[in-house]
Amino acid sequence: MKILLVYPNLRRMNMLPPAIALFSALLKGDGHEISLFDSTDYPNPEGDFFDSDKQKEKNLNARPFDDAKLKISFKEQDVFKAFYDKINKFSPDLIAMSCTEDMFPIGISLLKKIKDREIPVIMGGVFPTFAPDLALSYPEVDMVCIGEGEHALSELCKRMDNNQDYSNIPGLWLKEKNGTIKRNAMGPLVSMEENPKLDLSIFNEGRL
Repeated sequence: MKILLVYPNLRRMNMLPPAIALFSALLKGDGHEISLFDSTDYPNPEGDFFDSDKQKEKNLNARPFDDAKLKISFKEQDVFKAFYDKINKFSPDLIAMSCTEDMFPIGISLLKKIKDREIPVIMGGVFPTFAPDLALSYPEVDMVCIGEGEHALSELCKRMDNNQDYSNIPGLWLKEKNGTIKRNAMGPLVSMEENPKLDLSIFNEGRL
């Protein structure tokens, strides 16, 4: 199946997310087709998120700098159009988004733009783990992974690919058809030795 990993990052916050690279490697190893939408390099016309380096410069927290000297190529395309175009081109069977608290509003704004596509959305990361009910209160979010997501996401994709029930997967909270939330217990800890090497190839070269 096709899985689109989404990283709704603040512009210029350039630290690579290891979870995205890990899940890419893990799911590719399971035989799935993976792609990434990373909002790091895009401006936001709605003003929901900002250029963090330029803000630091304005606040005198950092020296002025010239973008031309950076290896990163910042995009000027509308991030929402870029995301919608990505959805149309890749046609994912599942959207898997990883986010922290400051990234959550960005993620919701992106998901609102493609709600008409009715693609299942699972959200994981620090914020959904600590506030799963809040994350699931948004109609754009169908499932939340609490805790470590390696086993949960891998099993979810396996069952979805085989048209099997996935409502009892440990670590998965999901909305049921009657509107209630199924809250499964957190899954077991994952040994780092079990994980594959991070797949850094999923990122644009300028991010490395």
